[in-house]
Amino acid sequence: MVKILRNLRYYTPSLGQSWLLVLVFVSLGMMFGAIPTLLSRETDFWGSISISYLFTLIPVFVFIYFKAKLEYQRYEIVGLDAPRKINSPSFGALHPVAVFILAGLATLSISVLIEPISSLIPMPDSIKRIFERVLTGSSLADTLMATAILAPLCEEFLCRGMMLRGMLEHISPTKAILWSAFLFAVIHLNPWQAIPAFILGVFFGWIYWKSGSIWLVIFLHFVNNFSSVLLARLFPDLPIDAGFAELLPKVWYTVLYGVAIILFSLIFILFKKKLYFTDDKKTLSAEIPTDPQN
Repeated sequence: MVKILRNLRYYTPSLGQSWLLVLVFVSLGMMFGAIPTLLSRETDFWGSISISYLFTLIPVFVFIYFKAKLEYQRYEIVGLDAPRKINSPSFGALHPVAVFILAGLATLSISVLIEPISSLIPMPDSIKRIFERVLTGSSLADTLMATAILAPLCEEFLCRGMMLRGMLEHISPTKAILWSAFLFAVIHLNPWQAIPAFILGVFFGWIYWKSGSIWLVIFLHFVNNFSSVLLARLFPDLPIDAGFAELLPKVWYTVLYGVAIILFSLIFILFKKKLYFTDDKKTLSAEIPTDPQN
């Protein structure tokens, strides 16, 4: 297992290769994801949304494994410097605990801020049925496993740990972050989720670029998904696409929106100044004393 994780860092997909990963996920993943449905029997194990989700990811993860294995061999033969690790946390002048808490609050603030944009696109009935099954139609344990654990782990590994980290080796950080966010929106396969997924993807990508911590963006993804599950379970009588505007009186919603703007702005400014990634190579070279005679 350690060797597998070590090899994965050697696969740094470019923009074109990242599109290939999305194609594998969408085409073969959908086919594999249908297998548990064919095997299910009402409340049978195979009817679990967690199992269906895992089957969807099998093709793209197998593809990544073999590509990483080939790239590792190439790096060993040519003698190239190893790429940036998938998880190489560096929080600059901030304490890691503070970064996790503040980034989590910023994620919740974004969820509030993008709600008016999301409401501009009506949720299709077909998507509503899927959300109802995932958020309220399955057992709480199955829902939490699929949405709050597996989705953050797998999607952040794919979109930030592989795609974004790979594109950072080939194009500018701005382009890499925007493209990874766009591909993150594409893999959700529905327009209603695409806009919030893109906006959150930009923030997650920026945080990953600034911190180098895959566990931080996994946590942020967990915060976003868990809050959706929590709202759906606490208010089962509300429509599945309802938001804070339906939950709160207009005055309190306006106050909440204002607080979200201020909170996100302050956290963003703080992170922009104090959160930064220390390049391992630059750090190493700075620690090696130079010969004064040369």
